[in-house]
Amino acid sequence: MRLVQYLVLLLLAIITSFIPAVTAFRIDIMISKFIGKHLPDYTYSVPGMLFYFLDPSHTSLGFKARSLCFDKEDLDVNLRGRVVLIAGGNAGIGRSAAQSLAELGATVHILCRSREKGERAVTDIQSVTGNKDVHLHVVDLSSLKQIQTFTNEFAASGKPLHVLINNAATMQSERMLTSEGFELAQATNLLGFYGLTRGLLPVLKLNAPSRIINVVSAGMLASQFKLKCLEEEENISPYDGAAVYSQHHRARVMLTEIWADELKHEKIVVNSVHPGWVDTPLLRSAGPMQGFYK
Repeated sequence: MRLVQYLVLLLLAIITSFIPAVTAFRIDIMISKFIGKHLPDYTYSVPGMLFYFLDPSHTSLGFKARSLCFDKEDLDVNLRGRVVLIAGGNAGIGRSAAQSLAELGATVHILCRSREKGERAVTDIQSVTGNKDVHLHVVDLSSLKQIQTFTNEFAASGKPLHVLINNAATMQSERMLTSEGFELAQATNLLGFYGLTRGLLPVLKLNAPSRIINVVSAGMLASQFKLKCLEEEENISPYDGAAVYSQHHRARVMLTEIWADELKHEKIVVNSVHPGWVDTPLLRSAGPMQGFYK
């Protein structure tokens, strides 16, 4: 029976490589829910894990298959006058997005907690693209106080904002608390994510039509969503950084759907995106993912 399940999952995974990404992601979720069983806190859905790691639509195969339907003219745009803010724009996916958007002429604001790393990223992007409208804001995205201060100041400055990209995320090997008393991963992946979005909504509404893009992980399929894991995270033992990360990204997708419905009449489009397997500093350094990375 397990072999049959495995073969069915693999066949469906191959099929999903050749259909639109958003449809494939919803199929992933439905299959994970249908086959998965209720498991104890912080344990994984084995069928979900199989689908998560073996689904070739998350690899270069999925990109190559879908690229056959890409329209190159979609990227032949001039973004001068459009302003983008990227949380976690100094490295990995955020860094790549910042450079690509700067190349298209957008004004790019990067949020980073390290001034040194942020300044290096800004200098490099300006040098490569020739776009000097790339700016750094030093903000610890695990600190609600710092996020509130930044969003208040940004709104008061009168600067426009057309696109918010929530890219920042972290995966911890052990439980750590912020100075405000929150678990570090939850503070960054969810509380900061929520606080930054809510804090910048007035600016996005003022500059509509605008857009919010939430970068998420298909790792959410590897475990079942349990609200208890979020509400009582500090009491669950042992700490499992990968499972915590999975729960957070399920919640990010759920919030995306809530916001998309809430803000559609404000002319704010809200999407979540899983870009596939990407060789980022987070993946390379995350202790719980070392075996998978190798």
